[in-house]
Amino acid sequence: MCSFPTGTSDRPFPPAPTRHGARGVALPVAMILLVVLSLGAVLASRRAAVLEEVTHSARATQVAHLAAQSGLRFCEAVVVDIVDSEGATHGALAPKLGQAVLDQTDHGQALWPALANWHANATHRIDVPVADQNASAALPRVPAPQCMAEPMTQGRFLITARGLSANTSFDDDGRLLSGAEVWLQSVIAPNVPIPSASGGFE
Repeated sequence: MCSFPTGTSDRPFPPAPTRHGARGVALPVAMILLVVLSLGAVLASRRAAVLEEVTHSARATQVAHLAAQSGLRFCEAVVVDIVDSEGATHGALAPKLGQAVLDQTDHGQALWPALANWHANATHRIDVPVADQNASAALPRVPAPQCMAEPMTQGRFLITARGLSANTSFDDDGRLLSGAEVWLQSVIAPNVPIPSASGGFE
């Protein structure tokens, strides 16, 4: 009579995983996920802060640029009025025009490069009235645009304008510490004849 194996074995079965073992694996995984999420949150906040700073800087520079444009246009109008119309509108500002005649924009006697000439109440600095500023330059807390006009050879004038953003500050020497600052220049010849509507020149 033959006998067949019954399929039983004397080898012990591996123990079933306990709840304590599963908890021991889940805890490190949760800690890793927490660290990754924390790093992601820190990087996102830093990126948002950088973007906000860049946006603020660009906005401040744009406001300063618009202010400088207002200053440039105003001083050009002052010079044209004083030279062509004998100061009918801006005659009171005639003493603020420079005295030395320049042959180039960086002439040694030019007033505009010296920061002392841009201090408040400086002799040749012209502050643009609010009525002559564009809307962006006339925003609250934005300093009034400033400009300066200096005579040049051949009947020309050098116009220099400085525009500032809100919350600007300077050191004792007039150098910018905070905020935005934009400088613009133009050279005009107010007494050059221009074509008239009726023909000829005026």
